[in-house]
Amino acid sequence: MKTKSDFREENLYPLWESFCKSKSWSEDLRLQGLNAGKLNLFEGPDYQGAEFELDGKVYYGDVEIHRYTNEWYHHHHHLDRRYNSVRLHLVWHQQPEISVYTSDERNIITLDIKKLPGSSGYHEQISACRISDFSFDALRENLKLLSLNRLNYKVIRVKDLVKCYSYDQVIFSLLMRILGSPNNATNFELLASFLPWEDMIKIKNQYHLSADHWIQFFLHMSGLKTSKSKLINKTEYIPFTRLITKASPLSNSNWQISGQRPRNHPIYHLKILAKWFSHFPNDSLYFTLKDIIIQRLSATQLLQKLLEVLTPDYSKQKESNISEINADRNYTWGQAKITEIIGNALIPFFYWEALMNSSFGFQEYLEEFYFTLPQLNKYAKLEKFANSPLKSNPAYRKFYIHQGLLYLHQHYCLKGECPICPLIGQHKNIDKNF
Repeated sequence: MKTKSDFREENLYPLWESFCKSKSWSEDLRLQGLNAGKLNLFEGPDYQGAEFELDGKVYYGDVEIHRYTNEWYHHHHHLDRRYNSVRLHLVWHQQPEISVYTSDERNIITLDIKKLPGSSGYHEQISACRISDFSFDALRENLKLLSLNRLNYKVIRVKDLVKCYSYDQVIFSLLMRILGSPNNATNFELLASFLPWEDMIKIKNQYHLSADHWIQFFLHMSGLKTSKSKLINKTEYIPFTRLITKASPLSNSNWQISGQRPRNHPIYHLKILAKWFSHFPNDSLYFTLKDIIIQRLSATQLLQKLLEVLTPDYSKQKESNISEINADRNYTWGQAKITEIIGNALIPFFYWEALMNSSFGFQEYLEEFYFTLPQLNKYAKLEKFANSPLKSNPAYRKFYIHQGLLYLHQHYCLKGECPICPLIGQHKNIDKNF
C-alpha cells in the first residue's frame, strides 16, 4: 500500500502553476511567483523559462520540483549540464541538511513547496487517482480515443518531418529516437540527422564494411568510443568518415549514462543498430517496410514480418520462435523495444501516408493493428494507475491502453485537471483544441 508521501512529483506541478498564476506570495513572504514557465514533458528541468521574485531579487530561469531534497542527487541532476539553468528547487519534504549543486558547482536555492498558498490539505489527495472506482469496460473505449489522440500528435510530427527529409530519413529518425528513449532520445535523433540514411547506404554499398566496423563508426560518431575500441584501418576509415561529416557531432558529456539499465545504455543500442544496419538487405527502409504493410496481413503475421525486418541477422537464424530470438541479447532488440518502434514510428508514419492519400481502408487496417499490439514493458510514469481496475485485467497488456494512459497522464494529470478527467466524465470529444 502506498503511503501519503509515496506520490509522483508531477502531482505537485499544479501548486507551482496556480501560485504563479495568482501572482501571490509564499507564507514566509520570501517568494512571489510571476510566471510558472513552460512545463517540460521531455528530458531536463520540470519548468523552463520561469520568472519569480526571491528575497527581493527577480530571477529568470528553470524550476525543478521534487518530493524530497535528496532526489536531486538520486536523479543525477548534479551531473547533468541540462540542469545548470535551474534557479529554484521546490520540494515537498525539505531536508535542510542537504544542499544541492549543479554540475558547474553552483548552489541552488531549495524551498519548501508547502509554504505556497493552497498547499494546506493537499497531501490528502495528491496520491489518489479517481478512476480506481470504475470498471475496465467503462474505461476501455475512452482509452481508445485517448490513444488515438496521442497517435495523432505523432502523425503531426511525421507531417512536419517529411517537409524537410526523405521518407527513409524520417523513418530512420523516428526509429533512432525510440532507441534513445527514455533518457537519450534527443541525442539519438541528433545523431540520425548527422548520419543521413541515403549517405549511409552509399557508404555501405561502396565499402562493404563488417558489422564490427559499423559498430566502431557509430561509437565514434556518438562520441562514445571506448579506449578498448580498435579503429578501422586508416586507409578505409578516413574516407569513410569524410563522406558524412568531419567530426563527431556528440561527445561523452552529451549522454545521460548514469543510472541506466544495461539494455537502456546508448552503447548497447548503438551496437545493435550497427549489426542491424550491416545486415539490412535493401537500400530503402521505406519501401522495404511498405511492401510488408500493404499486404494487409493478420496482426500476428504482420508483427512477425516486421520483427524479421527489425531484428539484426534474423534471416540467418534457423529458429523462428520469438521467445528464443529475444533470448539472444547479444544481437537483437527484444520484442518490447521492437513493439515501441512499431507503435511509435512505423504506424504513425504509414498512418500519416494513409491520411494524405485518403486511403481510409488502409487507415482502418492500421488502427486495427494498433489496437492489437501487445505491451510488454512497463512505463514508470503510469505507477499512479496501479490501483485501477486496468491492472487486474489481461486486456490491460495492450499498447493502446498504455498510450491512452500516457496521454491522460500528460494532458490531464500533470495539469491537475482531475475534475474533467475524460475517463470519469465519459467525454466523447476528448480534446477540443486538437
